[in-house]
Amino acid sequence: MKTTNEGEEWNEQESGSSLHLISVKFLDEKNGWIVGQNGIVLKTSDGGLNWNKKDIGTSNTLTFIYFNDKKNGWIVGEKGILMRTIDGGENWSQINLETDRSLYSMYFIDNKNGWIVGSYIAFHTIDGGQNWQKLDLSGFLNYVYFSDKNNGWIVGNAGIIYTTSNGGANWIEQKLGIGVDLLCVNSSKNSVWLVGDYGTILKILVEEKNKIKKKK
Repeated sequence: MKTTNEGEEWNEQESGSSLHLISVKFLDEKNGWIVGQNGIVLKTSDGGLNWNKKDIGTSNTLTFIYFNDKKNGWIVGEKGILMRTIDGGENWSQINLETDRSLYSMYFIDNKNGWIVGSYIAFHTIDGGQNWQKLDLSGFLNYVYFSDKNNGWIVGNAGIIYTTSNGGANWIEQKLGIGVDLLCVNSSKNSVWLVGDYGTILKILVEEKNKIKKKK
């Protein structure tokens, strides 16, 4: 689906694939990527009117695609798959994280510092992804996001929320009494938004982190 009027209307577009498509990332108005089931990777250079398949050498289901910039990109997926490109997606190489756990999200705050989260596992890099260290975080983790270089969020199943205010040096679990699986987090002005199962939407005011508005 594509919108050109800030979400007022959505138009269906053909991807050319019947596989489940899971994550999409656009680098600009024209160039975008989609990843999904059975290692499917699709690329567009015309704003999504046409999509071309790209073989990156894996049949594992791919769950998330991320680009630091137009040249440096990452894909994570099931069975610990981590792929990297340094030439805008022309070529992809696999990085061994020495795990078979599924990975679901990643985020970089600059060219050096990045995080990956997944099924009862999390990683951090301080050298642009050359090396990754495991983090001591528990739970099934679905998404990692930073609103700026200092403030970050990790959310997961059974209402797991971790926050950092020092650029990921320390992560603190927030006990908010939310039992649903949280799937994504993002920010807008002075608010942080979290979404999850059963239509759950949480709005957290940054200045008053204990004040939560929940809608279903």
